[in-house]
Amino acid sequence: MQVDVWVHPWDISLEMVDNVLNNIVGFLNVDNITVFANYVNGIKVNGVFLFENRAQAMRFVSGQLFFKPDESLYRATRLKPYFIEGATFFDLKYVIMKAHSYGLKTMVHVNFLNYAVSNEDYLNVDSNGDIVKYGGHWMSIHNSNVQRYMIALTNNLALLDFVDLIEIGEYWYPISPILKGRMSCFSKFAQTDAKDRGLDLMKAIPVIKRAAEKLNITKDSEYIEYSILFKPYHFAILKKFYNMIRKEIDEILVFRCDIVYDILSSIADVVKSCGAKLSLLVPPPSIAPLLGVDYKILSEIADYIRPIAYYGVLFNNLRSLTNELKEAKKRSKSPVIPVIAITSAINLKDLTKLLKKVSKMGFQRISIYGYGFLGPEKLKIISEMLK
Repeated sequence: MQVDVWVHPWDISLEMVDNVLNNIVGFLNVDNITVFANYVNGIKVNGVFLFENRAQAMRFVSGQLFFKPDESLYRATRLKPYFIEGATFFDLKYVIMKAHSYGLKTMVHVNFLNYAVSNEDYLNVDSNGDIVKYGGHWMSIHNSNVQRYMIALTNNLALLDFVDLIEIGEYWYPISPILKGRMSCFSKFAQTDAKDRGLDLMKAIPVIKRAAEKLNITKDSEYIEYSILFKPYHFAILKKFYNMIRKEIDEILVFRCDIVYDILSSIADVVKSCGAKLSLLVPPPSIAPLLGVDYKILSEIADYIRPIAYYGVLFNNLRSLTNELKEAKKRSKSPVIPVIAITSAINLKDLTKLLKKVSKMGFQRISIYGYGFLGPEKLKIISEMLK
């Protein structure tokens, strides 16, 4: 079984890329890295090496790309990639060429909808009519400019001669509104899309409010800024919320999944027309439909599906973890590569138990989060277990 390891940006600095690659390759015989390509929030190496501007704060500008965008590809959209001419920025090609020198294949990862923009027309609107600026600035996939931006950015990456595998994430509807007793997908663009398909989104609002009241979640309830903060009770709320509303607003949930599929299908066509392959990061199966993610139809257009097993949620419940991963394999028509996320608090005994369980599930490859949480001792244990 091959293993990917996530590496936090603050664990290393740019000048230590060789050290990190040496450690990971030496311990785990890794054959692939993933590079986070679009925002300065990170660079992914080996599923995933996120490189933020912690060690060298002046090196990057927030929101800046790791490659110089081809401006001609963005003429059809008012949304443009953030780039400062002449600014020092991390060279995507350098990282990939460095990885190739280690005999590593590469995957370039890009996130889409959680993107800080000032124009509220581009942003999602929740069922209370509020702009979704909490838990990130979530753009609306129903906005045509957002859609064209997503396609242009993917096309930009796919046309780079050193990129042959692209993964995309955060194309789904945001989690945070649900944790405040709401749902997104209520912008004027979303409502127009729904009407074109004979649906009235407003009919979902009473259903959403009833579910929120029964679960005692309100506008003041805790929501999450990043998936790193995901806790078991967040996951439980999402599952209960979905089970309570799905029969009453099934058509609207299917509509959301279809919208996501339509845009990702166009993206897949772009990627494959450039001779590259496509991987999709996906939420856990039990909550995926709530976020507009249908494993079955998305796996028809993707070369790989990578479900996230959120740390702090599933590693203490192996039955739940294995059920999620079994369901992911059952729903997907493409190879499944689980992202197993673990915390620094996990001890060697629990880590061993967890990985033994996952290693028996027949996956050809897994991704482990993360390098900084593991350290050399745990890396060695993982290497021995997963040879």
